[in-house]
Amino acid sequence: MSVYGWAWLIVAAMVPLALFALHRAMRGAWAPRTRLAVLVLLGAVLLLPAPVPSYPGYYAPAFLVFAFESLFQRPGEPGTAWLILAAGAVATLAVIVLIASRRRRRPEDTTPP
Repeated sequence: MSVYGWAWLIVAAMVPLALFALHRAMRGAWAPRTRLAVLVLLGAVLLLPAPVPSYPGYYAPAFLVFAFESLFQRPGEPGTAWLILAAGAVATLAVIVLIASRRRRRPEDTTPP
């Protein structure tokens, strides 16, 4: 396996560990459904890949590409990474809201007028 593959393997292993630690740290702070929604959203945002502008064919986590391109590169191009982050967050939130709204509609909860 190449160094590139190992880097993504490390990212894929560390994000669930970080989310588990955050889940344990937030225990009791928020409602369980809210906590789960925040963790799913954070996990999706942390794992979204974005192309690295100076290296065609290589990808890195979008939040890292956005941070490095906007903070450390003078003629940086953070726009692509920002769009990927925004689209991923909106899509993840839409799925979370869809699942939450479907879960609340139970036949025994609704009574006919």
